[in-house]
Amino acid sequence: MPYYRCVVCNATGKKQEILSQAGSIAELLEGYAGKNDFLLSYKETNPSTMREKSFFGKKKHFSKELVREFTGIMAALLASGNTVVSSLELCAGMNGSYRGKLEELCTFLLEGIRKGECFSGCLLRCVSTFSPLYVALVRIGEKTGNTAEVFKRLNLYLATSKKIRTKVGGTLFYPVFVLISAVVGSVMILLFVLPRMEEIFSVFNTGGNSVDIRGIYSSVYLLISIVLLMCASIFLMAILHHYSQRIATVMDGMLLRLPFVGIFFKALESLDFCFSVELCSRTGMNIAVSLGEAQLVLRNRAYAQAVSEVKVAAAAGSTLSLAFLSRSVFPPVIGQWIAVGEQTGEAEMIFTHLRNFFEETVDSFTEQFLNGFEPVLMLLTGMVVLLLVLQFVLPLFSLYGSVF
Repeated sequence: MPYYRCVVCNATGKKQEILSQAGSIAELLEGYAGKNDFLLSYKETNPSTMREKSFFGKKKHFSKELVREFTGIMAALLASGNTVVSSLELCAGMNGSYRGKLEELCTFLLEGIRKGECFSGCLLRCVSTFSPLYVALVRIGEKTGNTAEVFKRLNLYLATSKKIRTKVGGTLFYPVFVLISAVVGSVMILLFVLPRMEEIFSVFNTGGNSVDIRGIYSSVYLLISIVLLMCASIFLMAILHHYSQRIATVMDGMLLRLPFVGIFFKALESLDFCFSVELCSRTGMNIAVSLGEAQLVLRNRAYAQAVSEVKVAAAAGSTLSLAFLSRSVFPPVIGQWIAVGEQTGEAEMIFTHLRNFFEETVDSFTEQFLNGFEPVLMLLTGMVVLLLVLQFVLPLFSLYGSVF
């Protein structure tokens, strides 16, 4: 979602610069309607330009492990009935694994809140530490009054993410180690072994046989060129995805349409979407506002655009279930369950069921993916090693036989 650098003025006439997130300019203006702060100006910006800014002009970055510990402590404190400010004050005094850093983070956030910025706005100032999903969910919690529920959800989300990263790291370690060793060995052969072998072969008279090691160089350079071209293409796609909204939407849409993997990404985005709508509907927000808030949580821009289209269709009079079913971006189960909710009048319960369904889907898919990915990666690594043997070892033996 786009970020906007906003200049606001409070009732006392004090101006302040705030980084806000909104799906469109209309939603940005709507967000300030009815507030005590007046929006004076706004400009779309890249959040990376705000990455190193703080209230003290110093660089602020905190590790993922610290964020996970901070989230767990805040979830427990908020669940006990403490306010955000009192929870941050108590959290600053906690003797955790990262006591100094934890106190620094809480002090930084408290300083921003005391200067008049909202909690999510303070988190947004640490954009290199807190993900857009994290900030967007906290923003929903502030608007709905369910910050404790949001931090409980975020704590579970971060714990699950760590578990997945640990499993993936353990699964990938050995194959990646073998692959890196093969690549490093190939570079060593190219830089040191082949020049030496060329010198040795050049001193022998092989009669009618020609000892030409350049053929090996050509094939190796071709292989390296292909690998570099692939890496350059991936890097270029990442740059375009980061700086172009239109290209990012197209690429994200293609990602959702990929066989097998696309199902997982759809389920992951649907999980965040259903949780956000469920959270908003619990506080009595209408469906249009709930969809707008949930749209800010989504990381896949094609999915977010489809949610925006559903919001427009619902405002035009279309039924919500038909709007979801008519767009292939969404899993059909969403539209089917919403149709049931429209008949029973229990939309909140429907999104609770959908959230539970997608939680189970993501967990099941993760287990299946990790169980099946390791042998596939080992097979790919073996193919790379075999290709390297064919490129280096066999030609060397062939040259050796032509000389001796």
